[in-house]
Amino acid sequence: MVGLIPPEAHCFEPRSVMRTGVPGATRILTGMGGVGKTQIAARSARQAWSTGAVDLLVWVTATTREAVEIAYAQAAAEIFAGLDEDPPQAALRFLGWLQSTNKRWMIVLDDVLDPSDIRGLWPPIQESSQTLVTTRRRDAALRGQSRSLVQVDTFSPEEARAYFSAKLDENEMSCAPEEIDLLANDLGYLPLAMAQAASYIVDQGLGVRQYRERLADHRRKLVDLLPDDSGLPDDQQAALAAVWDLSIDLADEVPPVGLASAVLCLASMLEPNGVPTAILASSAARTYLAICRHLMNEDEGNPGDQLPEIPHELVVSALRTLHRLSLVSHAPDEPHQLVRIHPLIQRVTRESVDREHRSELSFFAAASLLEMWPRNGADRDLCQILRENADTLSGLAAEDMWENGSYHVRFRCAESYGEAGMISSAISQWRELGNEAEIHIGSDHSDALECHTRLGVWQARDGNFSDAMETLRALYGCLTRTKGPSHADTIWVAGELANLLGHGGAFRAAGQVFKDLRPKLLELYGETHRLVVEGRCQEAYWLGRSGDPEASIDILQDVLSSLPEDLSDDVEFLCIVRQYIVDLRAASGDLSGSVRELESVLDVEVQYFGAEHPEVLITRHNLACLRSQAGDDLRAISELRDLLVVRERVLGEMHSRTVNTRMKLQELRSAASGDGADGNV
Repeated sequence: MVGLIPPEAHCFEPRSVMRTGVPGATRILTGMGGVGKTQIAARSARQAWSTGAVDLLVWVTATTREAVEIAYAQAAAEIFAGLDEDPPQAALRFLGWLQSTNKRWMIVLDDVLDPSDIRGLWPPIQESSQTLVTTRRRDAALRGQSRSLVQVDTFSPEEARAYFSAKLDENEMSCAPEEIDLLANDLGYLPLAMAQAASYIVDQGLGVRQYRERLADHRRKLVDLLPDDSGLPDDQQAALAAVWDLSIDLADEVPPVGLASAVLCLASMLEPNGVPTAILASSAARTYLAICRHLMNEDEGNPGDQLPEIPHELVVSALRTLHRLSLVSHAPDEPHQLVRIHPLIQRVTRESVDREHRSELSFFAAASLLEMWPRNGADRDLCQILRENADTLSGLAAEDMWENGSYHVRFRCAESYGEAGMISSAISQWRELGNEAEIHIGSDHSDALECHTRLGVWQARDGNFSDAMETLRALYGCLTRTKGPSHADTIWVAGELANLLGHGGAFRAAGQVFKDLRPKLLELYGETHRLVVEGRCQEAYWLGRSGDPEASIDILQDVLSSLPEDLSDDVEFLCIVRQYIVDLRAASGDLSGSVRELESVLDVEVQYFGAEHPEVLITRHNLACLRSQAGDDLRAISELRDLLVVRERVLGEMHSRTVNTRMKLQELRSAASGDGADGNV
């Protein structure tokens, strides 16, 4: 044996990727720092040597080309007595011997940092022998004939529980398995993190729950929650926080110098399970990267007059560099080309910068999200990803976002929850934002008032009219006091209160409020302004519901025929007005005309929003109900049955709108069965 196999980790947990190896093959264990590649290789080498499966075992710490050549030269000296050659020459002699010998051998190249370091030093392919390589790299240069890359991931939940339970048992400590599972999840199932956390818990005499509480406190740095160098377990050489430093330094050496770490910093503020590449390459993100590059140039004595331009392809190149070094996982073939990052890499990266820098990161991350957010939420999958990223950013930097003004992305996120049909989440977020706004910017600030406005709007859309009325009445009083009864914001809230009156059955009162507001709106905006046109439509709608639907239909059709240019192409506005006409036709008894109108509206919405957008699903539900009123129960049942499948998949089985569709379907089926029809229609 040449070289020293690292000692086996205490309570070593066998991994699903382990096997003794296939003779004649080269296996390359690749993965992020801390997943246990060296331990897996050491177990394989130790097993091969102890069982007599190989005649020669060479363990090489392959961090440099010189280290590999020296290890090969030492092996050659063992084989060729009296050999006196320089390491490069001796290494080549050793490789030649490996190719010609009948002896069974195993070569382990541990921790290859750069594939170019072993160019020309790969052991040959021999049927009776094997080569095992560990590396954080996953460059294309590592692939070759008879070489297989084996991705080593973090512990599985089962492996993590077994490992940590054994560590506690060895120290006569106990913990509920469920608490261990939660800690493993907190640590991202990273073996190195779990080993060092276990040592810290034992040395500090903590319970797992106490440790988790400290870990969740982001005012504490990770380095303070793990052993110092003197307390590292299993002969480890570096604390977790330093494990990835070398990889980051290598990534930063790729031109333009320093870009990779700046991209990693930005990604550290976002969702670990998936950041779209377009966010990290957005205009806002590239401005941040340009500032970082400019500051680096100043430090190097080359400040320049302007920010350097960072094109999109350079950002993608930096991501590929981080991917090759296993600092991120970049999936260019996936929708939205997601970038995934281990949460502990994110935490260490965030903690490496000061508070001012973290505030800048939150600002540019928020701006990047806003830049990417679709206006109408038609891309449902993208909006879900953006909400997850916005929630992560808010959890990390809520206070910074209030201070630097980037909190508007949280407004967009809250609104997006409502647009996606998750109205309870929208209500919860707007309520939380309103409370925070009063603390950070004051209750009279326009953005604080906006929070309360949107809270009331979503409470109304959820059908909770009493809460919405309470919220908006309080807001109206505040606006009247601070801005006056004729201010645009006050008038807008008055209109929302009027709509609530209408939804509560007070049709004429609602219409009268809009009629009284019309002169104020005209004075503020002029006849063709959107708010004036909307107010006229709402006035006509509610007054039509109170007793003269035909006259109101004429007014609305007249509005549609003479819209100003900015509204004539506004699909959302057009659909709303046409749905007013649908309701009024139904109220006048023209059910067939109402059905035809709503069918036309649905076609437009599907084309504009997408077939599974929540607004489209609402229209589908309303259309089926309208068909039933018009006497076409069989078709209504068929449409509700199809809609229920979609709503259960998109919104969930227990969502209020899914429940409404299910109840209406059951109602129509029962009625059909009671009339002697097939109850299974």
